[in-house]
Amino acid sequence: MRFYKFGNYEKGIEYVMNIINELWIINSAGISIFSTSDGRELSPSMFGAFFSAIQTFISSLGYNELTSIYLDDSKITFYHGKLDLFYIASSGRDVKDKIILKNLKRIERKFLESYGQEIKYWSGKIDIFSNFREDIKNIINFSRAEERNNQIYKLDRNRKLEI
Repeated sequence: MRFYKFGNYEKGIEYVMNIINELWIINSAGISIFSTSDGRELSPSMFGAFFSAIQTFISSLGYNELTSIYLDDSKITFYHGKLDLFYIASSGRDVKDKIILKNLKRIERKFLESYGQEIKYWSGKIDIFSNFREDIKNIINFSRAEERNNQIYKLDRNRKLEI
């Protein structure tokens, strides 16, 4: 097995980066119109209310918007997209913001491509967005493969440790 050196620690080539563990798409009223998770379930309406309260608090402090909240070993990243939708991702704390934002923008692009008209004339039914789960899986799997390839390319240019 080949191991590659990353700073102070080593990881095998089988290393799989968890980019986005949970995703919410929330409208400006704080209503979660889409959510998906790869494990634990958090009530979308509760998260929407939490997000709305946080946004109100941030605004009252004079800031434009929230970008990230850091927790023990994870973080929540916020992206304010087109049509006044917020794309919110939970990920590992070590995943770079640049990678998360890149994926949130991909998700936004695909979501608006698929549901842009429905959002403009939305009647309040969230079940119309349920088919988006497959698109999310494809985007995340593509991104994981892309990041693995980038890491391997960077490592090949640096140093390899043979074991």
